[in-house]
Amino acid sequence: MAAPEPVTPSPEDRRALLALVSRVVNHETAARALVTGIGYPPDRLPAWHRPDEWWWQVFADFDDGVLADPYARLIRAVADRLPANGEAARLCRTYFDARQGNTTVTTSPADRKPVFLCHASQDKPAVRALHARLRSDGFDPWLDEEDLLPGQDWDRQIRYALRDSVAVLVLVSAESVVKRGYLQKEIRQVLDIADEFPDGAIFVIPVLLGDVALPDRLARWQAAALFRPDGYDRLLRSLSAVVAATGR
Repeated sequence: MAAPEPVTPSPEDRRALLALVSRVVNHETAARALVTGIGYPPDRLPAWHRPDEWWWQVFADFDDGVLADPYARLIRAVADRLPANGEAARLCRTYFDARQGNTTVTTSPADRKPVFLCHASQDKPAVRALHARLRSDGFDPWLDEEDLLPGQDWDRQIRYALRDSVAVLVLVSAESVVKRGYLQKEIRQVLDIADEFPDGAIFVIPVLLGDVALPDRLARWQAAALFRPDGYDRLLRSLSAVVAATGR
C-alpha cells in the first residue's frame, strides 16, 4: 500500500493551527515537549521569547523540511492532547479519514464535555473568561448566569449539573476562601460526590486565580495555578485525561 501523501494545510488552516498551538501550548516546557515528541530535532529548537513568535519559527522550520510530514504529526499530537478541542477536531476531520487510524473527536453540542465551575460571585470576571476559553476548547462549562433559566429551581439545577459533569473546577481566590454562604454549601456537595469516585480518579480540580493557599478541605488535590503562564495548559491536560479515562 502506498504511503499517504504528506499533509499540506491550506493557508487558512495553517493560520488556524498556528493560532491554536500559540494559545493552548503557550508555555516553553510544554511546547518543547510537544514538538520534540513528534520528532523535531532538539538541537534545532528556537529560543523562547513569546509563544506566537516561537511557534511561528517552528512552523517556518516545518516548511523548510525539518522533519517529514510535520503538520500531520502536529495535528495528531494536538488532537490527542486536547481531545475535546473543536479546532483540533475540525483539522482532523479535514486532513485524515478513519482508515488512517486518526483520533476522531466531534464537538457537536451533544459531544461537548460538561464541566462545572464552582466559584464565588466576586470572581465572575475571571470565571467568565475561563468559561469562554473552555468553550473554545470543546468543553461545555456550566455557569449559573448562562445555564439557569428564569423560573428554574437553581438549587436543584446545580445539583443536577454537578452530577452530570465530568469534572468540577473549584475556583479559589483571596475572596472565595473567606466567603460565607452558598459557595461553601456548593463545595460540600462537590466533596460528597467526589467521595463516590475510586481512588486516583480526577473529578475535583482546584483552580487558583491568584497566589493563595488552598483551603484545607481542597488541599489533597493538586491545583491548577491559572495565574501562571502554563496554568491553563496544565488544566487542559487534566481535563483531557478525565475525558480519556471516562470515555464520556
